Amino acid sequence: NQPTQTKPLHKIQMPVATPHQVLIDRDISPFPLLRCIHGGTGWAVHSIILEFVDGTRRGLCLANNCKKESLYDQLVMQSRGVTSRLVEYGDYIVQIQGNYLAPNTPEYICHSITFTMNSGNCISFGSNHGPWKGDSFLVDIPENRMVLDVNILGSMRPGSINVVQNSLCTPMSPSRADFLPRSTKSQLLKCILVLNAKTHNKDVSWEILSFLHGYDFEHALYTSLSGAVYPFHS
Repeated sequence: NQPTQTKPLHKIQMPVATPHQVLIDRDISPFPLLRCIHGGTGWAVHSIILEFVDGTRRGLCLANNCKKESLYDQLVMQSRGVTSRLVEYGDYIVQIQGNYLAPNTPEYICHSITFTMNSGNCISFGSNHGPWKGDSFLVDIPENRMVLDVNILGSMRPGSINVVQNSLCTPMSPSRADFLPRSTKSQLLKCILVLNAKTHNKDVSWEILSFLHGYDFEHALYTSLSGAVYPFHS
């Protein structure tokens, strides 16, 4: 489903003149887990696509003339040399850094980009073409937020990093439960009813649930989709 409302709740000043906004897409449901990151490079990074366990993709794939291509066209992806990096189940992006493109270069995405994951793993895509390398950038993703897409776009244009409330990858709590997808929240409520019947104490029930994450209730969805064939793995 598409978000019905987007509000700029966070602004992060990049370490160069161009500010990038981090936005909260508040009404996206169901909330997806990240499955893999697709990237394509040449003299610049021309494709960055985040793929989620429900099969949706968000990001940019740019042709040689910098026009947007389909994120779902296998032949286009192959022709652009797009490769993929799998993300560990339940992992998510906590930092994005890299280099802009130098001034007066074509408006591709950037020169290089590295996604640092909560697990400590890093996923990088970059160009070896030195003359197009611009200033560096670094964005720490706000706590309890998950990245949906990245649009940096060249050397001068403002870009954006769209994020949502990260309720699936953080320990359960009453406040975070409000942001769970409907199907996940339904399973959580069933667990709460069982725990309350056993403990007769809601606080104790939530203390037990704090050892679980939202994705523990989404495991069936993930395993049903993880066997699908994705054509761009390197």
